[in-house]
Amino acid sequence: MKNRPLFFLFVGMLLGLWIILWPTDIQAQTPATETELVIDEGMASEAGPPCQQLIQNPDFDHGYDGWTQNLYLTARYKDETGQEHEGAWFGGAEYVDQYLYQDVTIPAGSSSARLSFLWVFDPGEGIGPGEALTITLRRTDGAVLATLITLDQTSTPRRWQSANFDLSPYIGQTVRFYARATTNASVTSWYLDQIQIFNCGLDYQTYLPMFRK
Repeated sequence: MKNRPLFFLFVGMLLGLWIILWPTDIQAQTPATETELVIDEGMASEAGPPCQQLIQNPDFDHGYDGWTQNLYLTARYKDETGQEHEGAWFGGAEYVDQYLYQDVTIPAGSSSARLSFLWVFDPGEGIGPGEALTITLRRTDGAVLATLITLDQTSTPRRWQSANFDLSPYIGQTVRFYARATTNASVTSWYLDQIQIFNCGLDYQTYLPMFRK
């Protein structure tokens, strides 16, 4: 009984010390804020798996570097809605046979692969059958794997539009993006811009993120 006051004093001191130290422990266990986290290059984040753009010079900012082609120049086109892009220019003269291509390897182990690009078509007077820009996916030996789109007299003219294609069946392969334009007696033009092939890694739910401060 005589030691009971000392016992309660000792317990009170321990309780006070615990209360003083508790906020420090909480702060130490609080995760860093989003602005303090840097995702290691090539690792996944909460936004999804890492993706990589595979096409060289996709927007033709450096002319035709990275591309094999027999075109004249890059050119700027403003459509009837006011949207304007500068890209690869096909046609613009009678009896042309022009091409543009680039080979791309889609890494094995990718969870997805997609092709996208912008296009616009400005038909010349008297455009007829056989005058078209045809975009295909090929093997490197030239064999056609798939015809993706044909832009001809039936296509919507003078308006920039986007096209998207799933290339997942070709993961692990080297494929060729190939565009070919032919004209006869009309002065028809086609333009392409922002040609991109994105491949993404493993699904982020099974791909562990790594962070560093």
